[in-house]
Amino acid sequence: MEKQIYHITSLKQELRECMKKEIGLMREVLANMHQEEVALIMFDKNGWIRTLQERFPLVQGLSILRLKRDETVKIMMSYIQVNHEEQKIPMEKIFPSSHEDSCEILYLSDQILALVAKMNMQHTKNEVLTKKYDLYAPHVQNTIKEWTRAPFPKGKIKASVATIPQENM
Repeated sequence: MEKQIYHITSLKQELRECMKKEIGLMREVLANMHQEEVALIMFDKNGWIRTLQERFPLVQGLSILRLKRDETVKIMMSYIQVNHEEQKIPMEKIFPSSHEDSCEILYLSDQILALVAKMNMQHTKNEVLTKKYDLYAPHVQNTIKEWTRAPFPKGKIKASVATIPQENM
């Protein structure tokens, strides 16, 4: 029995650590998505492409962490169900609110859900901006080209300096 408790405790600890890492990576992805928004608003195609390239390894790492978390939960569930004669056990029994570990895992779970909601909202915002970018970018780029090709005034540019007389020194 003592060995079973140790195994469940170690699985909970592994789950908690995995969730903490996942939250950290999700925050990095969300920050990257905000950078994408800024690049799209500023019609910065190079910045936009660089941001998307920077996101790729973050998303890969996030995918690996999620698979590890899912695997840990499956092991935990199968271990608990085998030891309780194949009955379905409610999450409240696996993670009782009276235990500190359980409270932290539930808190981390809430953070993950909140970050997923923020990421979905930011993704939708970036999709709308991408459509606007595709629509307006050629016009903005042509305007910038016109500004840079604008002729400078002919002749010498004169500079003038204004002086203010000092009163009694």
